[in-house]
Amino acid sequence: MENLTEIKYHGKKESLPFQRVLSAGDLKVIYEGGNLRHIAFDGIEVIRMIYAAVRDGTWLTASPEITEEVIEDMANSFKVSYHCRYRLNDIDFKAVYTITGTPKGHITFEMDGEALSTFRKNRIGFCVLHPVEGVAGQDCHIVHPDGREEVQPFPKYIRPDNLFLDIRSMKWEISKNAIAELIFYGDIFETEDQRNWTDASFKTYCTPLKILHPAEVKKGTRIHQKVELMISGHPAEIVPSDHVVQIQFVQNEINAFPELGIGRSTRDHLLKQEDAWFLKKLHLSHYRADLYLFNPDWEGVFENALHEAEMLRCPLELALFFGDDPQQEAEKFVNLLKTGDVNIKRIFLFHKDIQATEDKLIEILVPVLRRHIPDARIFAGTNCNFAQLNRKRPGTSLIDGLVFAIHPQEHANDNLTLVENLKAQAYAVASLQQFANGKKIAVSPVTIQRRFNANVGNFETMTESDEIPWQVDPRQMSLFGGGWTAISFKYLAESGIDSVTYYETTGERGIQMGSRSSRWPGQFYADKDIFFPLFHVLAFISHHQKAEIMKSISSDPLAADALCLKDKDGLGMGIILVNFNLVPQTVRIAGLNHSIRILPLDENTYDEAVKNNDWLIQAHWEKQQSAGKDLEFTLAPLSVLFIRA
Repeated sequence: MENLTEIKYHGKKESLPFQRVLSAGDLKVIYEGGNLRHIAFDGIEVIRMIYAAVRDGTWLTASPEITEEVIEDMANSFKVSYHCRYRLNDIDFKAVYTITGTPKGHITFEMDGEALSTFRKNRIGFCVLHPVEGVAGQDCHIVHPDGREEVQPFPKYIRPDNLFLDIRSMKWEISKNAIAELIFYGDIFETEDQRNWTDASFKTYCTPLKILHPAEVKKGTRIHQKVELMISGHPAEIVPSDHVVQIQFVQNEINAFPELGIGRSTRDHLLKQEDAWFLKKLHLSHYRADLYLFNPDWEGVFENALHEAEMLRCPLELALFFGDDPQQEAEKFVNLLKTGDVNIKRIFLFHKDIQATEDKLIEILVPVLRRHIPDARIFAGTNCNFAQLNRKRPGTSLIDGLVFAIHPQEHANDNLTLVENLKAQAYAVASLQQFANGKKIAVSPVTIQRRFNANVGNFETMTESDEIPWQVDPRQMSLFGGGWTAISFKYLAESGIDSVTYYETTGERGIQMGSRSSRWPGQFYADKDIFFPLFHVLAFISHHQKAEIMKSISSDPLAADALCLKDKDGLGMGIILVNFNLVPQTVRIAGLNHSIRILPLDENTYDEAVKNNDWLIQAHWEKQQSAGKDLEFTLAPLSVLFIRA
């Protein structure tokens, strides 16, 4: 078994992405792979990212091929230049980029591009990501192309529509001492709330959506754009950091443990008894199965799902997709239920062509289902992102709850972006609570990779192929995937959801490989019968189902974060610490006045853990005594540390 610590993109083993910390006066910038990331002033994040994007007619993003990269790093300024080639389906586009930073804190990012083919695009040009923390609620001063000025706030809760339109420049306060200003050239820009896709940012992007999309770009078309960032003000004295991440528990912020379930495998075979045996040990709350009631084979799928749910000893969570005759399809479904004893906990109502449940569908289906399945809770919402639910909010009078799905890769797929987007899962829940009218909230499913392109569909149509499909991410079997899952559960559980469904039972998108080997061993090189790190994360979490979720705060959640599961009797707790870095990280927990035992899941224990479903029980837990002091742990790269207190 190869060590999978460094699995990052599409099955390739890569080391830490090349980064360079650059300075432009008092601005500190991280340059990475053609992008500017985490531009900070006075220790405050001003811009999360500035980058260029080329997106096709279905909003898929072309990956850049960077060549001729030159970085000139002076003491208080810098200049970066590189060439990029973008190729995706019909797209063939090249661009030359120049980035400069001056001692006065002035950064310019410029693009000269040319279309080498004729293609259709939804976007070509710059995007600027604004952080949410410290920005939400702040006023933004907008100047329009015609010279008009207006002031509007960055919203606290997620806006379904765009925030700012027709932008030539924007200015906002970043501290009592400083103001940031962005000026755009070469196109008209506007700002959207990317938390709709559980991205932890507001995004200002080029080419307004009111302009026809997709648009044709003819071969030979030249595109020139420029973005300028300027800071006015003076930094305060910065206290040096000791690079230790502080974790604090908020004793008076407690939430109930949400129902925790798993999805049915999309591999074309039934769940085997031996695989079900391992999964059954997790004592999961429910088993999600998708039924396309407009397809002639749905009854066979349902029969298989019932059999598997019985093996897992789990009630069903059914996502029902209706077609052109939902009344008849619902009647056929409930008539089939009369032939046996079926344990259904939750039903989601979806339409095959409509991304968020319409009220008329609810009015047709709920009475039929209530008559025949009175104990099942009925939910409406979306099988897609929170965006689809936020833009088309169903009425709640007839239903028990609302549902949406989560994945972190709508706009980018690097590790840092996936970590940044974890907190946005809580933002989505908080915004949903504003219009849920007290109804239950289910998140189903949560996946690392997106299951389908929600811009062109509502459910999955993945087919078998010799090439690994984009719906499969090798990080599913990695240490990073385990840590990401733990902190995803943290933010969702701390936000007060009622139910969450993760991943699938077996296969490349499961929590264990199961009794079949990988279909793409060259890119997803997992042996059969291995248990992914996220299996052990979910096992540890599910072991504490009788606990409560205590809020924890990390001083640097992009480096390390924590999940705290507190026993209701107050006598103990389970903690998961996660290091998201590819270098060791010291973490300090304040006020952990307990004798503890610890078990690391890292590059040294990986091979042992993935071969043993009972690893958490059988492994050696090291004892430590806090003696009333803060505890420090040095976490290995991309590691998960389990703590029993």
